[in-house]
Amino acid sequence: MKTGILIINILLLIGEIILGCILLFGKSYLQKKGENTADKEDSQKIAMLKKIGENIATKQDIQDITNKVESIKASYNESLERHKMELQKEFETHKYIVGLCNSLDNQLIKLISDCSKIIGAEGAIYPENDEGLIYSARKLSNFLHAYRTRYESNKQISELMDITLKIKLEAELQGEMYNKLSKQDKTAL
Repeated sequence: MKTGILIINILLLIGEIILGCILLFGKSYLQKKGENTADKEDSQKIAMLKKIGENIATKQDIQDITNKVESIKASYNESLERHKMELQKEFETHKYIVGLCNSLDNQLIKLISDCSKIIGAEGAIYPENDEGLIYSARKLSNFLHAYRTRYESNKQISELMDITLKIKLEAELQGEMYNKLSKQDKTAL
């Protein structure tokens, strides 16, 4: 029996050793598994934080790009509006100049028409007195002289300018004595 107890004690000792090894191995295994699980969770958290950081950076980059695009768009629109205003001013200036030129042309037509009417009326009714025609020719000469840069390129008006200037100068030289135009001047006028 002593041998039986000894065998049982040895078996118990071996069982305890095996159980201790199993517990030690199990503890080591479970500890390693826990560390691996923690590392996995940590790496997932780190990856998630990196992704969030990238998204935040991307959102900030997008916001910066959007702000720059809006700034450029605003600058372009401002420049476009300034250019439109300049073009509008230029258009208004040209419109005013065209209106002024039309007004001058209408005045010239009226002065020429006045001379033509007087020639027709005086030629029939007052053959010996051309004072009205001389007065109209002087007005026409003054007008053409004042606006010669506008009209001197037109050959016919340039000739009219010469004739009216001649009549005006003769009228100024002869004074009240000059009340009759030559047939040549009347025809030219």
